[in-house]
Formats: sequence, structure tokens, C-alpha cells
Amino acid sequence: MIENIDPKIRPEIWQIMAQHTGQVSDATPQARAIGVIITEVTKANATGTMEWREDLVGDTQSGTIASGAVITFVDQICGAACMAALTEPAGFATLDLRIDYLRPSRRGHNLRTKAHCYRISRHVAFVRAMAFDGDSDDDQIAAVQATFMIIKSRKDMLKRTNPETDKGESV
Repeated sequence: MIENIDPKIRPEIWQIMAQHTGQVSDATPQARAIGVIITEVTKANATGTMEWREDLVGDTQSGTIASGAVITFVDQICGAACMAALTEPAGFATLDLRIDYLRPSRRGHNLRTKAHCYRISRHVAFVRAMAFDGDSDDDQIAAVQATFMIIKSRKDMLKRTNPETDKGESV
């Protein structure tokens, strides 16, 4: 529970997430499997780490972490930034995730990602992120752009938008 908050005032989603980063980190089985840890949450932002592990290596000669693990890691952090930008509880799903690899990750270096949700439309959230393999912001390994579908309710999922009326209709 968030401390020092007037009980009449409902805390924002990001404030709850910031108080419970461990639960946010453990939200999905794949995040637990690869060791994603959410380290900081602020409004529309999330930062996280993933320890370098031998079982996550894709190239044994160079020690580079497999791209599937990197993709899963950045998707989790981008999703946390999306959630931290919401003003009311809602579900969301990754629509698109683009990663531009700048260089391979280095053997033995933990990964870190900083993500920012810079825009939310009625049904889509837009997130940018950078992934690093060191403590410095100069240790960039990948640039990320992601979009997430916002799902306010199951009924919302089943709507089709009519471009002429924009009122939507149930399927």
C-alpha cells in the first residue's frame, strides 16, 4: 500500500507500480524465467535490468545474449512504461516492437533498459526505449520503438470502429 497518501485521493497507477516493483517484475512467466527486474517506475517511464547469464547466451564465442531474451526483456520494460502512463486500469498487448541493434552485448555485462511512453491515443500507446550493457548511457546496444493496444474491457476488445461515425459496433 502506498504510504502518506490521503485515503480519499486515489493514487495514480505509476505510484502503485513504484511501490511494488517486485510484483511488476514478476507479472509474466517469461520475465521471471529470464530474470527481468523492474528497478524504477515514474509517470510514463520504467527502467529495468536483466543479469547476464550463460543460459541466455546466443553466441557462445562472443557471449552475446540471445536476441529472443533481449526482445522479451525490452518488451517487458516497454510494457511497464505503457502501464505507468495509463490514467485508469486497463489491459494492453504488444502490437509492434522494433529493435535496431547498435552493437552486440558484451560477455558478462548485465543489460539495462530505460523506456518512456510518449503518447497514448484512445486505443494505442507509443513507447521508445534504449537498451544498454553497462552503467553508462554510452553503453547503448539497441534502440527500441514499440506500440501497445490498450484494452479497457473485454467489450472494448470486441468493438469495430466505424470510420464514418467513430462510435464502434460490437462484433
